[in-house]
Amino acid sequence: MNSVLFSSGRHLYQLSTELGIKSFTKISKNGIPFTAVLLSAVLLVFAPVISSIPAINNAFQFVSGGASDLSIFVYVLTMVAHRKYRQSQDFLPDGFKMPFYSIASPLTIMAFVLIFFSLFTNWNDMIPAIGAIAWAVIVGGFCLFYYRDKKVAVLE
Repeated sequence: MNSVLFSSGRHLYQLSTELGIKSFTKISKNGIPFTAVLLSAVLLVFAPVISSIPAINNAFQFVSGGASDLSIFVYVLTMVAHRKYRQSQDFLPDGFKMPFYSIASPLTIMAFVLIFFSLFTNWNDMIPAIGAIAWAVIVGGFCLFYYRDKKVAVLE
């Protein structure tokens, strides 16, 4: 529980810093993003509400499943970004090299896709998987709309 609070609180702090949401960027004297952690704690109060929904047998499995499903999306997007990077002019041939890139990258992506589709074989995993798809579409759509005309910073 502690790690969930602090990791989600720090992630909310990071997002708030990037998006300029001042209320969640305040740091306590102990170096903790207090308001962000507090919001995370308030949102955790919804766990009993989720548990009371008859269609959901196990609230922990539901919430952790949704988070895990989103992690699969993140890993696939990371692999796709790496493939795009390898094809770009920014690729450094003497930099980090993924072993067996041409084989390992597509196999890894296919494995993650297979794992994700396997979630639809179990009712308790299916609802979080659908939720992860909805979340990815909503947040991805927002990001595409919000960042569509923004310039990307180039580090030198």
